[in-house]
Amino acid sequence: SLTTISNGVFAGCTSLEKITIPEGINTICEYAFEDCSFLFEIKLPDSLTTIKERAFYKCDRLQIINLTNNLESIGEFAFAECNNLGTIVIPSSIKSIPKGLFYECDTLRNVTIQEGITAIGERSFSNCNSLEEIKITQNVKTIGSGAFSDCTSLKKISLPYGLKTIEPYTFSNCYSL
Repeated sequence: SLTTISNGVFAGCTSLEKITIPEGINTICEYAFEDCSFLFEIKLPDSLTTIKERAFYKCDRLQIINLTNNLESIGEFAFAECNNLGTIVIPSSIKSIPKGLFYECDTLRNVTIQEGITAIGERSFSNCNSLEEIKITQNVKTIGSGAFSDCTSLKKISLPYGLKTIEPYTFSNCYSL
């Protein structure tokens, strides 16, 4: 039975609007849905544990995606430039938010980072121009370089007491802070 959606399988399928990935799939590989410019909704199965690098990169109309609690790993830039994504909950099963995960997601307004996440990667939320507030949970120890840079609407950020490292340019060009 099918367990993996391979590299680039649906890349550039511009007529694809909605997809339900069936139970049993545990991995979505690199570039699997890259540049599916009309894809607006993805339903992920509970069996999914891995989303690899740039799997949903440049899905311009993507609005709805629910990351499941069994998800263990998300690759760099997996949802970068998904310009209609408004709300995201990052489950506690993800221990580290990778580099560029939501880079240039222009309409991303609401982000919930659940307990259990220990690191926020480099440029992970950079250029999310609609992001106004972010609460970073107590388990986060490191925030990567430029993680929230150029978030021009960011007005409020709550940093945890146990935070050990804030790398350079983390909040650069956040004019509303």
